[in-house]
Amino acid sequence: SQHNIHTSLFPSELPSISIIDKKYKRKCVEDGNLMISKKPPFRMGVVHSYENEVILANNDLFFFEIDNDKINPIYVLAFLESELGLEQLNRFLNNSKKKELTLQDLMSVKIFNIPREKQDKIAYSFEDIMGDDELLYIYMESLKNNKKVLL
Repeated sequence: SQHNIHTSLFPSELPSISIIDKKYKRKCVEDGNLMISKKPPFRMGVVHSYENEVILANNDLFFFEIDNDKINPIYVLAFLESELGLEQLNRFLNNSKKKELTLQDLMSVKIFNIPREKQDKIAYSFEDIMGDDELLYIYMESLKNNKKVLL
């Protein structure tokens, strides 16, 4: 559902499958994969899964394995969600008849190549902000539910 990705947050309790047909193996998302929706508003995040958990991506999502030894996946996420990153994504969208990103579009995104130490600092700050975002989201959902039961 559209609610499964919310401003870089994947719910901690995604539905999972214990046995998977071989034809779906290539759609399996692994821990640390970056996911991004093909259509706006862009929803993206880094997957955090447990050891025996199998998560399938639907056709509305791209997912990428990022070599964590070379680049911090959270830094890539932070960049894509920045003004510069979103500007590039939207530029590709404006040139598309279908108004959705292609794999070639995503492979053409220019991400600043900065030293790993700086990537890690940005990633740490971004995760800190995302924790605040998650708390705000939970609070907003609580407010919505409280409004519903007023009368």
